[in-house]
Amino acid sequence: RALELHKYCAGAYTPLDHVLYRFWWKPLAQKLPLWLAPNAVTLAGACAAVASAILILCSSPSFDDKVPVSVELAAVVLLLFYQTCDALDGLQARRIGASSPLGELLDHGCDSVCLTAITLGYCGTLQLGLGVLAFSTLAVSWMPWWLAQWEARETNVVRTGGSLFGITEIELVTVLIHLLAAIGGQDFYHTRLPWPLAIELRHLCPFIQAFVGFILSGMSLYSAFGTALERGSATRPLCRLLPLVLLLSITVLWPVTLPGMYLSLLCASTASMFTRQAIEMVLCHMAHLEYPSPQLALPLMPVMYAFALLGILSGTLGKTVMIAYTCYCIYETCAYIHAVVEEIAVHFKVHVLKVGRRQTD
Repeated sequence: RALELHKYCAGAYTPLDHVLYRFWWKPLAQKLPLWLAPNAVTLAGACAAVASAILILCSSPSFDDKVPVSVELAAVVLLLFYQTCDALDGLQARRIGASSPLGELLDHGCDSVCLTAITLGYCGTLQLGLGVLAFSTLAVSWMPWWLAQWEARETNVVRTGGSLFGITEIELVTVLIHLLAAIGGQDFYHTRLPWPLAIELRHLCPFIQAFVGFILSGMSLYSAFGTALERGSATRPLCRLLPLVLLLSITVLWPVTLPGMYLSLLCASTASMFTRQAIEMVLCHMAHLEYPSPQLALPLMPVMYAFALLGILSGTLGKTVMIAYTCYCIYETCAYIHAVVEEIAVHFKVHVLKVGRRQTD
């Protein structure tokens, strides 16, 4: 019933959003065929963003190697395609009268996957290495995005940034990072900045990202807690933060205390768990459900971390256990997404990737 009554309410739009809407997104949306499902637009954009990350990861698996110019240019094109699709899916849904909670869930769910892919991609471009800086960058990317959905659970408004700088600007800055690498060459981000900074450009970018991320996170915290206190208590919103705190803490602490130990597997497991947590928070906001629901992968994460600290995960057996745990994290996330999408599609009698309603017996 709550899903049926749910209405999407976005936060403030930036001046750039208005310009792109008038001169790019709206004219392009009007040229899309009426048979094209909005969810297909969403998934096409998501595939492009993930493909950009895969190309960079294949060129630099450990984030230490130089990424070819051709790959950087491909990333620019793919991310621009993703950014455009991210704006067009909602316009197409309203244009053909196909707006639904399923579309909103898929949109935000794909955005959570793309957020990880885009972050990993530019970590490879900046040659940050698969270590503390890369995992910290992931955590800083995840935090404001998840908190925006958590804030929406309290305020019913989905924050997309501030009034001057939002998600569109962030996506285009990421495109610019890849474009500068293609134009300036593979050593562009190794340029050392003059005093008083005296650091390489590749190390400055994560600090700028952290600064913006903490500002956006602070805005969400202030808004959500303010709304909760007006209702009388902030205990429940605070409890809903615990899964995020646990996930981000181990994401950062593992490479600090266990450098080089199963970091690729850690990246896959934490990324899948973030996706699961993000999609569940979106659903809880839309359906007014309590968060989190029972799950196994996330509570096991501190156990795996403790085992690693104690040396139990060393050797062939330990690696096998870590691989099994990572596979389970991915499986649990995929199973959850499939179950939620199918349940909503059946309830609203809609197709996931086709326009029109399902036939009922």
